Amino acid sequence: LKYAGSRNAEAQELLYDHAIYLLYE
Repeated sequence: LKYAGSRNAEAQELLYDHAIYLLYE
């Protein structure tokens, strides 16, 4: 579910996913 006006949170989530991807590469 996406919350209204949560672009900042969405960007943080993408960064988190990228960091995890790098850790488990």
